Amino acid sequence: MPRAGLRGRVSIELRRGPGHDVEVTGAEINLIVLRSDQLQLTRGFYEAMGLSFVEEKHGQGPAHLSATTPSGTVLELYPLPTGEAPETGTRGVRLGFVVENVQAVIEAVLRSGGTVMSSGDQAAVFKDPDGRKVEVTAGEA
Repeated sequence: MPRAGLRGRVSIELRRGPGHDVEVTGAEINLIVLRSDQLQLTRGFYEAMGLSFVEEKHGQGPAHLSATTPSGTVLELYPLPTGEAPETGTRGVRLGFVVENVQAVIEAVLRSGGTVMSSGDQAAVFKDPDGRKVEVTAGEA
């Protein structure tokens, strides 16, 4: 199973016409926003992986939940607008986390009502309450 996580660097090359190539390096993911019509269930699912959420509100925007990973990536959970469906399945968002103990996360996710799609000693894939695939792999969190 490939290792998916929130840490990492990418290198992209931008083409701006003949002789104007620019290389951009060092980009890191620092914010992920998920929308849910089941905020408290979704909160419990991600808290089972060790995240801790606080309530936030910016200006006139909606109240939402925010958690920061040890590497500094922010995961925000916003209410899903009425009538919209969350992005799920193979075309939607898939998240990956590095955790210290995969088995402990599996047990916590099951207690939170999450669904285990596949699991092993070093990795597991879950469905969050909105149907998004979430992968955890063993490593130094």
